[in-house]
Amino acid sequence: MMVITATLAHGDFRQNFGECGNDVTHAAAKQAFLNWTEKHPEKWTQPNYLGVTTALSELWPCDASPRK
Repeated sequence: MMVITATLAHGDFRQNFGECGNDVTHAAAKQAFLNWTEKHPEKWTQPNYLGVTTALSELWPCDASPRK
């Protein structure tokens, strides 16, 4: 999970996966993933990186409106 959290720190990658939480700590990302897995046991067979990116993007989505 630390590798995925570190990778998500890169802005382009994060926005491509729809995750835009600023200053998200590893502990917060881990808890978000754990909470998501409890709510979605049907997805436990997916690769873990998909679960992490889905969990983080649901909790910290990117703003779709254009920036000024």
